[in-house]
Amino acid sequence: MKYQNILVFDFETTGVNPFEDEIIEIGAIKLELINQNYEIVEELSVLVRQDKPLPEKITEITGITDEMLELDGVTRSEAFQMFKNLYTEDSLLIAYNIQFDIWFLINLFYKEQDRFFELKNDLLDAMAVYKDFHPFPHRLESALERYPVGVPNSHRALDDAKATYLLLKKMEAELPSLKNLDVFELKRYVNIIGQNPKYPVRPQQRIEHCEYIDHWPNQAIIYKKR
Repeated sequence: MKYQNILVFDFETTGVNPFEDEIIEIGAIKLELINQNYEIVEELSVLVRQDKPLPEKITEITGITDEMLELDGVTRSEAFQMFKNLYTEDSLLIAYNIQFDIWFLINLFYKEQDRFFELKNDLLDAMAVYKDFHPFPHRLESALERYPVGVPNSHRALDDAKATYLLLKKMEAELPSLKNLDVFELKRYVNIIGQNPKYPVRPQQRIEHCEYIDHWPNQAIIYKKR
């Protein structure tokens, strides 16, 4: 892949509904293509203050507390500006289970910049790569058990963003020999969203320039398709 900029990101949130819930933490790493290699040039780790107490389940999962948000958090507008400083319209956006994170990102732009914002970036879902070659389960922690990268799946945003990037690098290096592939090209996964055929993504939540396909695990469906 020859993108000049890549942005790997992760959000911790108050829930799973991007239209009702809020981002409580943003983690991101920006990579630039320098001398034909990608290098991390900037990182972001920021907590976002909330108007309401966090659900107990979210604190249990993430370890993030109301006190942490009050003491160390910034406003949503400030967090958005920090993220936007890393973002460019031509960046490749990468996340693990990107369909979840991308709508939180779009709604952040709606709220803070432009209610008519249209996302045009290319997307790459690291979960789709893992699911294409491995059986259930497909959570990030499962992928990191198979491909240890030295970064814990802590359910903290920057750790998970870093782990996602390192996971992709490790799969890119190891999958060819593991699966008897002559070559392995991550570019085959750009703008492809694999969906559980039992629970397809709703039409109103689809990204216009992405292709949504029924994605069964451990069958290299996306890889064979391209």
